[in-house]
Amino acid sequence: MKSDFAIKGSRDYLSGSIIFDFIIERMAKDPRDLEIVFYKKTLNNCSFTRETPAADAVPVGKYRDQDGTIHILETPEVIRKRVDYPEERVVQACRFEGPMAAVPAEVPGFSFIEKLVAVYKQMLQTMHPGEKHKFIFVQLKLKRLPKGAFSVRHERRLGNGFFQAAVLEGAERLGGVFFNEW
Repeated sequence: MKSDFAIKGSRDYLSGSIIFDFIIERMAKDPRDLEIVFYKKTLNNCSFTRETPAADAVPVGKYRDQDGTIHILETPEVIRKRVDYPEERVVQACRFEGPMAAVPAEVPGFSFIEKLVAVYKQMLQTMHPGEKHKFIFVQLKLKRLPKGAFSVRHERRLGNGFFQAAVLEGAERLGGVFFNEW
């Protein structure tokens, strides 16, 4: 399956949230024990396959859940489209308290992953004020997707600009999200 993506806002890469939403909407209904990891940034469209990729394929990332693995591969086609992306609307809809953020079930026009990425990126930027850091979503591990409102709790810096936060639904820890510093 091939994509026809657009770059969000002023980003200079294809957002992992776009790729995640594509997989969830088209290939992985009701995922359990899911993990997605990104290996590289790209400005190109991607192809998605459950088959083992060819040796000359350029891997962008990999998604897996209870139904198997989906390989995310870079195509030679550069993405030319851009879409407006008012990420600040997500940030404004959330309640931040130190290393925690409460995320409402609904922020019109934004998916679960878009909310999660916007909130944790905001938390990391707040933790590093005045510094020039660019944070990018690189991995997500969850037992399941939240059914509604959720929370994000910063847990730790793992070194080399790698950060981890917990994704919580009520008191239940659903998993973690990881960001890297570019």
